[in-house]
Amino acid sequence: MKTLTGKLNETRLAIVKETFQSLNLVEGSIKVNDLVDSANTSKHPRVVDGTTTLEEFIALFRSQWDYLQGGNVTEDEFIAFYEAISTNMKCDKELTNRLKFAWGKSTEEPANV
Repeated sequence: MKTLTGKLNETRLAIVKETFQSLNLVEGSIKVNDLVDSANTSKHPRVVDGTTTLEEFIALFRSQWDYLQGGNVTEDEFIAFYEAISTNMKCDKELTNRLKFAWGKSTEEPANV
């Protein structure tokens, strides 16, 4: 995955790390179930516009972490996830806004910047 997407720049890496550290960590990782529960899934654009149901989106989001042994997400795995999806975001501000909204740190829905 990293060879296709590349590494996050310093600004993006900092916001991804800050977001991860704000979650309910136990010994530096978070259980997949707790990660899914922490996400603002009901406000995802695909759920809001009816493209997918909340249950379908939660199942899809959860499936992205199924490869993990032990059911815990580490900071490195969280970073790798955002390395893969942040390539579609034009600027650092867009990633920052999306992270804050996705993890309940902002109630303002992000616009494409």
